[in-house]
Amino acid sequence: MINSMLWLRYGQQVMPGVFTFRNSLRHAFLLGVSCYLFLIIFQPFGTYNFESSGKYFLLAGYGVIFAFSYLLASILLSNEKKWTVRTELSRMLLVYLSATIFNFLYNSCIVSQVPLKWINVLYMGGYTISLYVPIGLIYFLTLIKTNWKKPNIPVPNAAAPPQLSVTGQRAFVVDKSSIVCVANGSQLLCFGRQDFIFAKSMDNYCEAYFYEDKIVKKEIIRITLGKLAEQLMDADIHRCHRSYLVNFDKILTKEGNAKGFLLRFADTEEYALVSRSMLPVVKSYLLS
Repeated sequence: MINSMLWLRYGQQVMPGVFTFRNSLRHAFLLGVSCYLFLIIFQPFGTYNFESSGKYFLLAGYGVIFAFSYLLASILLSNEKKWTVRTELSRMLLVYLSATIFNFLYNSCIVSQVPLKWINVLYMGGYTISLYVPIGLIYFLTLIKTNWKKPNIPVPNAAAPPQLSVTGQRAFVVDKSSIVCVANGSQLLCFGRQDFIFAKSMDNYCEAYFYEDKIVKKEIIRITLGKLAEQLMDADIHRCHRSYLVNFDKILTKEGNAKGFLLRFADTEEYALVSRSMLPVVKSYLLS
């Protein structure tokens, strides 16, 4: 069974630096040229039998359409605050839909010069996807591979920025300062240790809650709760359940008794649980 939550989290992965006007122009050009070369080399969809003195000039029009469709889709999605995998997939879908329509109009009005029959949009959609899928798939996989390389990530601005090391799933502050930085995909998520509220395990991910500009923010981080605990545990931050890591200094109310507690925090309706097996370890914090 496909894990829908895993796909949802994957779709939310940020792809930094993907959308820029310069990148869009370059990718549009490469997409258009690739489609044109595919048509003139392999000559699919009856192109081989197409007779015209301007055949190769007319085929270039389909490459122009793909390039224009890519730019159009990029402009429509340019207001996105974060360019995620889901956004990129949306751009690819928009490219396909707009290219199908423009290819249909171009083929009917200029190449074949036949009356418009809208049923032919379906045929053109099939031709377009047959042409676009191999090229688009190569483009998408290349983009994913490029943007998933671990970059040299700068440290947030500070008077004396700490030195960071990135190892595997995590990043940590070498000088033990109050700023904690966690490698989250190709980005670095940083927050003050005192701003951390709690984290909840989601298999190989964590759902972390912390304050940013006095507002509670939630982030899904690609790191296990155990590895996150190694970075955050101090006098006030402890695991109280196999699925929860809590800053006991941020607890607003405690509900329950010696058999189990439910912890609530200010500015959020989310809560954390205390397991019976962890009660002896954290009991002193709960009763304080």
